[in-house]
Amino acid sequence: LGDRDESATLAKALGSSVTPRPPEAGTIELPFLPLGEGEAHRNLKERVARDPTLVGLPASARATMEFCFLSGDRVDIAFDLGGGKRAVVEIETVFTEPGAHQAIKYRALMEARIAVPLGSGHVESILVGHRFDTKTRDLADRYGIRLVAIPP
Repeated sequence: LGDRDESATLAKALGSSVTPRPPEAGTIELPFLPLGEGEAHRNLKERVARDPTLVGLPASARATMEFCFLSGDRVDIAFDLGGGKRAVVEIETVFTEPGAHQAIKYRALMEARIAVPLGSGHVESILVGHRFDTKTRDLADRYGIRLVAIPP
């Protein structure tokens, strides 16, 4: 169910013992199908786009929602911070680990888009969610993704 509202209901009903199963190495089967975004996801995305200070960015940051890269990938929000700096923000309201992987990808895509070396520090990658599990936190620490928890 990806980030649709129904996934939160299902996860709550099943309890914390159920977690999404990661894809097997070498397969193309995806555990999260792009079925659209739920209302909670859309509301959080719009809230962050209107007020970048919620994620520690300057109020002057200019937001573009659903920023599309040449690859066809779309980041939830891309911020132009001025001075050649950018930030990419991925929103995940339920299952955050896939969002951490996306945040890594979107940072690299934005670095390529603005023609700076990968890992140059010109692009910050932020993952926003209601809460984060240990796997997401570990992945974010390993790859320099800033996590911002915003309660529902």
